[in-house]
Amino acid sequence: MITRRFGTALFLHRAQLRHAQIRHSQTRQSQIRHSLVFLAMVMGLAISGCDRTDQSTAGKTSHDSPSEQKPGATTQAATTPAVKASPSTSTLTADPTTTPSQSHITIADVSASSVTTKESVAECTQPQCSSATLKQLVFEAPFDWLNPLITQQLLGLSNPISENGKATTKNLPAALKQFVKEGQASEAGGSMPYDMTLEARLIGVDARVIVIQVSGYYYTGGAHGSAVENYLVIDRTSHRPLALSDVMLPAKKPDQLYPLFYAQFRQWVAKEIPQQSLPEYEKTWPFKLSKNWFPTDKGIALAYGQYEVGPYVVGMPQFEVPFAQLTGLIRPEFLQPLQGEAIKTQ
Repeated sequence: MITRRFGTALFLHRAQLRHAQIRHSQTRQSQIRHSLVFLAMVMGLAISGCDRTDQSTAGKTSHDSPSEQKPGATTQAATTPAVKASPSTSTLTADPTTTPSQSHITIADVSASSVTTKESVAECTQPQCSSATLKQLVFEAPFDWLNPLITQQLLGLSNPISENGKATTKNLPAALKQFVKEGQASEAGGSMPYDMTLEARLIGVDARVIVIQVSGYYYTGGAHGSAVENYLVIDRTSHRPLALSDVMLPAKKPDQLYPLFYAQFRQWVAKEIPQQSLPEYEKTWPFKLSKNWFPTDKGIALAYGQYEVGPYVVGMPQFEVPFAQLTGLIRPEFLQPLQGEAIKTQ
């Protein structure tokens, strides 16, 4: 009898325990369902917020090169309107489409506007999409004769992946569209988005010349992007870019500047690559005079591109010789400090 009662009690206990386990499981499942619903709501809000953020910052990528305000110059920024996304993901759109962002700069008697436009995928569904940015310099009269020259220089840098480095289009808007189109084709094959920034900057002026920097930054896949910087020293009278030989005194040659700039190169190597001796370094990266030159507020500088006098990691160095050391080599009228942006040289 006791055994039967004990068995019945044990059976009831097990049934209650099983019932409690089922209720606990159901409660736990309900909690999980509620948690999943809540998580889905949070993710929906986050995605919606990201969409709004992406639309308000459309076209901005991590490869964009920053522009700096020039010391000694006046700048007035215009408001850039928000960009409306197109319903098609295959079309391209200028960003902004109707009113490019614009700033005004004046150095001495020279005034220009810097107009920024962007070409990108109309509706980018990825964290980043291929894009191309143009920061064009538009000069006002009486210096508007510079505009065709600047446009031609930018066009020459507009297509880094075309054969022989020559532009395959006749105007800048078409060049930007072509670059983004090629980037889209690359993305379709699984590659990273392409990125390009072309920029013209008014560096400075003096009584004889106007100095403009024309640069390009490109990312078309790989471990890192590439860049180029060209300097135009434009004569105010002849309206043409001057070579270094044009500013030398009669019977003087640019080769006579070699010892002065080589001394700057030696100091740079000792500072930037202290682990290598100069003879060892020059076995791979010998020094040569660059044709890419410009005056500064302190002297004359030579600019070097990537891989010209060093590996990628050293960037694009510049070497400057003070005006005082150039007396007797450079014509006196070109030994005047440049007004405008102070260029930091090595």
